[in-house]
Amino acid sequence: MLNEETLKSLADALEQLPQRESDIIILHYYSGKTLKSIAEIMDISYSYVKLLHTKALNNLREIINE
Repeated sequence: MLNEETLKSLADALEQLPQRESDIIILHYYSGKTLKSIAEIMDISYSYVKLLHTKALNNLREIINE
């Protein structure tokens, strides 16, 4: 279970991501969409969604650990 401070850090970090990356994180983790369905929603390839997802997670780690 995440505490309030951790959730605030995550929300702040999400705001710092490029729009596409934050959209993918929100759709995947908050809305429960699969990466395949996100690709269809965003009208981009599945492989590009996977790449952006990995990049977003790495960026979030860096921002939170600063």
